[in-house]
Amino acid sequence: MNISDWPEDETPVPVLFNRCSKISDANRERLGQPTGKFKVLLVEDDPIQSRRIQGFLLDVEHGAFEVKAAGLLSEALDHLAPGHIDVVLLDMSLPDSHGTATLRTVLDRDPKPPCVALFDNDDRDLMAEVALAGAQDCLVKRQLDPGLLARSLRFAIERMRRKKAERSVARTQYELIQQERLRALGTMASGIAHDFNNSLTPILGYSEMLLSAPDLPEKIRRPIEMILTSAQDAAHVVEQLRLFYQQPSPDEHLTPVNLHDMVLQIPDITRPKWRDEAQRTGRVIDLKLDVEETPCSLGNPWQLRELITNLVLNAVDAMPRGGCITLRLRSLPPFNLLEVSDTGIGMTEEVRLRCFEPFFTTKGATGTGLGLSLCHGIVQRHGGRIEIETALGRGTTFRVYLPAGQTPTSVLAESVEVDLPTLRVLYIDDDPRVRTVISDMLKQ
Repeated sequence: MNISDWPEDETPVPVLFNRCSKISDANRERLGQPTGKFKVLLVEDDPIQSRRIQGFLLDVEHGAFEVKAAGLLSEALDHLAPGHIDVVLLDMSLPDSHGTATLRTVLDRDPKPPCVALFDNDDRDLMAEVALAGAQDCLVKRQLDPGLLARSLRFAIERMRRKKAERSVARTQYELIQQERLRALGTMASGIAHDFNNSLTPILGYSEMLLSAPDLPEKIRRPIEMILTSAQDAAHVVEQLRLFYQQPSPDEHLTPVNLHDMVLQIPDITRPKWRDEAQRTGRVIDLKLDVEETPCSLGNPWQLRELITNLVLNAVDAMPRGGCITLRLRSLPPFNLLEVSDTGIGMTEEVRLRCFEPFFTTKGATGTGLGLSLCHGIVQRHGGRIEIETALGRGTTFRVYLPAGQTPTSVLAESVEVDLPTLRVLYIDDDPRVRTVISDMLKQ
């Protein structure tokens, strides 16, 4: 039965039987299509049908297809190594699996190659169900001929390639929009940080001045110390905002950082979070290292340590039932590649695209939304890039690329103690609160 014969109120299966001309490898390369033989995985338990279909594919178009055959789904899954198969021809009635479950098992193992479903008869309901589950085409075995089979496989490969290209373009466009949004948020954050710093300066300055008084009563000292500590915590938040929006200055002091030694320190630095706190909440988290010696990266050691620490802490929060965190370090010239992987809950696509925005959090009242935005800012300041690979239920991997093999471009001048005479200082600031506290501190 052809699609044109189906009733209008029934959902058609997307089977395309158009004329397909033979395309040379040179033309396929020019069109951005795969060159050489197409690798086909044929999953068919009937040996007669299997030989018949293999014969079609080996004879058509001067041997354009290379076939691997499997009689069971379990056997086929062993062949689905990423990048080894271009298209799957999948029988829907196997001894160890049947119907839509067969297709979903294959797609769960490797979603990249398109699947063309094979049926023993015109089971339109099952065809529609399989098509909705992700099959690129549905064919009835007794209706097969070499030309029809070749066209169906080629169209399936081309549709999947086009979908991949469209997704890539859409993702690139969205990421460009997100970059502009992050720049705008950075501009806003810089204004907030400036005003907030001006408000904190009198609190910090006068608190320190009061605490320096030798005859300050203890009952007054303790509240002032609490005020100073709270103001310092707020100043740390401002510092995190500054790292998000501020570009490195030309005279900023950068040193060669041994990332290998730094990564080896991270398990001990973060142990209170990934082991002690996790155990108190009934979770078991392992932290594994897979690091290689790499060239030094030019950077700020404190910021890079903060970057790795934040990524590990984020991974711990992403595993409410426990799991494993893996830190990897590789040399990938001209970069050093740092990976932080977890086996946690993963992210939705929306969260993945927004997670670097300041104040964006999925942790509710317990999260500040600054951890990953801080990571993004640090990577940008070091001339690198950060990528995320994630899927719901499959964990998350952050990949950080940092320029490798650089040498310092500036050196701090050595401090020299000298006796200075009384100086007359002109201090200029647009905020009267800041002018007052700085003036008082200098006089003291």
